[in-house]
Amino acid sequence: MPALVQFACDDTAYLVDPLAVECTPAFQALLIGPAVKLLHASSEDLDVFQRWAGVLPTPLIDTQVAQGFLGDNPGMGYQKLVEHWTQEVLPKEETRSNWLERPLSPAQCDYAALDVIYLLKVWAQQKAQLESLGRLGWVEQECQAVVDQAHTENAGQWFTRQRLLWRLTPRQIEAYRLMTLWREAETRRRNLPRNWLVGDKLLFAIADAMPKNRYELAAVEGVKPVLVKKEGDALLALVKQAYETAPEALPLAWPDPARPPSNRSSRHLRKRWLPRQTYWAWHQRC
Repeated sequence: MPALVQFACDDTAYLVDPLAVECTPAFQALLIGPAVKLLHASSEDLDVFQRWAGVLPTPLIDTQVAQGFLGDNPGMGYQKLVEHWTQEVLPKEETRSNWLERPLSPAQCDYAALDVIYLLKVWAQQKAQLESLGRLGWVEQECQAVVDQAHTENAGQWFTRQRLLWRLTPRQIEAYRLMTLWREAETRRRNLPRNWLVGDKLLFAIADAMPKNRYELAAVEGVKPVLVKKEGDALLALVKQAYETAPEALPLAWPDPARPPSNRSSRHLRKRWLPRQTYWAWHQRC
């Protein structure tokens, strides 16, 4: 269950308390209507929408995906993205506040409203640059693929939501895949949100580093001692499993989004790049 639903149109922001009201047919219609919906780093948001609203927002633009096609840092966080495009700094004080607490404070409400208002400002500039580069269609196609994937995805495909997989080797991709599978099982068993256990960004950093012991795991940027203490053995065992996976069983290299395949060959190439165990989900959307 989400703690807060925020959306904006022009310069007006709306805050909906999902703890007090259920998703209405009118809001479902808004989510699937013809207007473009903007999200940043949409993977977990799509999961929430599917559970709470029963529908996925479409047509969708993910500003993180768009940033990747602009050739800049595709993993840029939202606050840095806003500063990059608007030269304004969003407040950070409420980032980790308790959003389940009621009533929300005025500072929380202001933070939540600015969060979505600036999304519109960022996309306006991204869109203009994408159009000048002839890449807007690429972004639209990729974002639709994200939505299609969310429709059919199960825990085994979660790792494919990571937009930076192209930076990893096949063995690193396998480590990331194994860690996301482990996290899905653990969050369900413990009834925790994914990021409360360990977030995608941190799992990606661990897969990139491929640590062989606790000392190397602790040296990974963002890894805190409590994670090493509580989950270190499990994470290291999964990395070890990836090290020991036979080369022919590894996923193939992932495509660089800044160099997308041509429309004619995109279906064939997506099949080649996709690990065998996840092909069925992509096959349905291709």
